Amino acid sequence: AGFAVGNVTFARSLRLFKMGKILRIFRAIRFLKSLRVMMESIAGSLSSLFWSFIMIALILFIFSLLFVQQMTVDLADTEANTELWLQQRHYFGSVQRASLTLLESTMGGLDWDLVYQLIEPIGPMYVAAFIFYIAFYNFAVMNILTGIFVENAMSLCKPAEEERITEQRAKDARDAEEIRRLGLSIDADGSGTIKKDEFAEAVQNPDFVTGFAVLGIDVADGDAFFSKVAKSDTEDEIGVEDFISRIMQAKVNASALDFNALAYQLQQGLEKVQSDHRSQAALLHGMAAELADMADFMPTKMGL
Repeated sequence: AGFAVGNVTFARSLRLFKMGKILRIFRAIRFLKSLRVMMESIAGSLSSLFWSFIMIALILFIFSLLFVQQMTVDLADTEANTELWLQQRHYFGSVQRASLTLLESTMGGLDWDLVYQLIEPIGPMYVAAFIFYIAFYNFAVMNILTGIFVENAMSLCKPAEEERITEQRAKDARDAEEIRRLGLSIDADGSGTIKKDEFAEAVQNPDFVTGFAVLGIDVADGDAFFSKVAKSDTEDEIGVEDFISRIMQAKVNASALDFNALAYQLQQGLEKVQSDHRSQAALLHGMAAELADMADFMPTKMGL
């Protein structure tokens, strides 16, 4: 008999081991992600579920104790063997039974109007307490518990590190394909290169600008954008493949290309200011030289 019991225990352990392997298969198979997320959400919410039961039990105990203490006076009258008395004794005969009655009245197992009729004879204060219990349980307790479970489920739905890497790679591939499509749409003549005037014309198309905006790239300033991608102010064309690869490199940071375009504009402005400053300095230097010549000429002319 002991050997048979040992075999049964060992067989059950093997079943648990097989169940663990099945769960790992669910984790590995990508198209079962929804099922895996639901199972992990349920398993991860067990702790919150336990404390939710504790809180509900405490609420039920407090209200049950309130109603049973007052109803005990009516139930002590054993001669009042009426239908109402029998129902009160059945549903509120003890704190445990009263707790079950209150739980049923809020979970759909019992019409709360029936419970209301049983509580009504013991006084309006207890009627108000019962109505408050129904409203408090349905509008406060259940909503709070639902929010806690949803928050736990959302935190457990976050993908693992491997999934985030895979999803990021898939997103990068989709973005590269979209950039390729947009780049090929600019190359109207099919030359394999994108000319500056072709890009400037494409920027006038709202669909083209929106397509890049969806990718997190702002091409509103077509000239500055093209010059930055081409890495030169004098280049009037760039290969389609170079155009795609340079944008993808800049898209490692979603705002890198915008920042580079802004930096390019600032650099251009700085160079212009420096050029104007040099021109003004040369002009002032010339004026100073002319004034010095005039100062030397005037004493000579006056015979001094």
